Amino acid sequence: MILLTFAGHICFKRFSLFFHGREKISETLYQFLHPAFLGGFLLIAAAPLFYFRALESIDLSAAYSLTALNQIAVPAAGILIFRENCSWKKIAGIILVFAGILVWNL
Repeated sequence: MILLTFAGHICFKRFSLFFHGREKISETLYQFLHPAFLGGFLLIAAAPLFYFRALESIDLSAAYSLTALNQIAVPAAGILIFRENCSWKKIAGIILVFAGILVWNL
């Protein structure tokens, strides 16, 4: 689930960068057929199916806390892949989320 949601967010970011600044209605309708949008939508829509499957074998508290890995992976991808701004606040937040996951699952 985490990987699907992460990949979906990456697709949506690529999609938004591709269509940035286009305002015509015909272009707006075309956007929904773009592979990055469709891929992101399908990945994020499929993620809960894997989450439900995981709940069959993992405790709810463990599964839920692991979903917080998206709060680490998505900002890290923004920094590494899309060259987004990296501040000490983002780094501190990522570290705190990771520490929280570790403490929660001990």
